[in-house]
Amino acid sequence: MPWRRWKDPHNPENRNAGNGGDVVKHVVHATLLDVLLARSPWREQLRLRECHAGRAAYPIPAGDPRRQLQASLLAGDNRLAAAQRDALAALGLPHDTSWYAGSAALAATRLAAAPGAHRYDGYEWAPDTRAIARAALLEAVGGELPVDMPGDDEPDGRFDGETHIAQSLPEWDERDVIFLDPFGIWRRPKLAERRRRYRRIVEGYLARGSSAPPLVIFFVWSNDEAGYEELEGAAERVADGYGELKARLVDGHLASLLIRWRWHLTCAMWVLVPDPLLDPLRGALEDNLSEVVSLAGRAGVGPESLAVRPL
Repeated sequence: MPWRRWKDPHNPENRNAGNGGDVVKHVVHATLLDVLLARSPWREQLRLRECHAGRAAYPIPAGDPRRQLQASLLAGDNRLAAAQRDALAALGLPHDTSWYAGSAALAATRLAAAPGAHRYDGYEWAPDTRAIARAALLEAVGGELPVDMPGDDEPDGRFDGETHIAQSLPEWDERDVIFLDPFGIWRRPKLAERRRRYRRIVEGYLARGSSAPPLVIFFVWSNDEAGYEELEGAAERVADGYGELKARLVDGHLASLLIRWRWHLTCAMWVLVPDPLLDPLRGALEDNLSEVVSLAGRAGVGPESLAVRPL
């Protein structure tokens, strides 16, 4: 229980958790896990590898606009509200908009509730955030689900999950489902090395061919015009940026979906899955996303746009 009082003041997601970007991202995550856990080999074993894992649960201050958005989702029966309810209950937290369960808690509680030999590996750069997440998940799913959050033995306590994924991809198989959340790295010159990591991840993924695991990448742009131009293919290419990585994937002819939306910020997700899963996943995504968009829209806090289509 003390983890609820621990602080990680440098974590930018403390200001963003539960916003429109998170709402769509977490509906996509929950829907994909539902689809996978209904089928072999993931029904028997799903090993989720998430980067960046975050802190598992986020307090939302009174008066914050995110509370109004979350209240709109509580008003109806939808996939995200159900996932939030389950995760917050496992964490011993109220489901009343004062807390928002992050992706680590949502995924771990979903896997813990499913039959099979599943596991959750969360990769988090910041040691203070990682400590909160580890303690929270131990409380939520301890004894029910193996959880690993490496990094404490690193010299500075920081764990580079992106490099770990790039290096581990050749050893993993289709049961190693990957969630990536690179934040806004796609144009800034000083982040060129991080973009190169994502090139290595995409190249490693393509090299796996038909044995590649399901992969989800979440994109967000702090500048809406830049995000729109990237998504429309009108932006000037940046080495290893969004446009170049997309071109590599499209040339690889992999089954993939693009979810793009504007909900105060411009966001997108790539979801790459085996061919037979593409149609059922797209149908489930459209249904689940339409529910939350409708509820938020009726409350006047919905997205400006949202679409699901092939990449």
